[in-house]
Amino acid sequence: MKLKYILIVIGVLCFSKGNAQLKVNIGVDTTTEKSHIVIDFLNKYYSDFKEDNKVNYNDYFDESNVKLFSYPDKTAFGLIGNTTNYIMGTPYLLALDTKADTVKAKVMFASIDSNSNLTTNFIANYY
Repeated sequence: MKLKYILIVIGVLCFSKGNAQLKVNIGVDTTTEKSHIVIDFLNKYYSDFKEDNKVNYNDYFDESNVKLFSYPDKTAFGLIGNTTNYIMGTPYLLALDTKADTVKAKVMFASIDSNSNLTTNFIANYY
């Protein structure tokens, strides 16, 4: 009976929030303070999305945009009905431009099958 509970705990630890961690592409400059801020922000933002789509947009968007739009993040929905796109694979930070006042992040959501084939679900730009 104890083995069953140990396996459940290991499974929960290994698989909970498995897609929440943003993977960073080789060549992306992660040495600047802006880079750390953006990566931390995206990690928290993506991990806040659950299958019930109950993210608090007030934590991430201007209050006027939250009042105006039901979903202020137009990238979050649309590919698979009412379920968030952010559960469609693992997020990969492909590029990060921190030189200008406005930071640009290019993120790919992809999944890898049992044969190690990569499937790109979508790529989004964030400013």
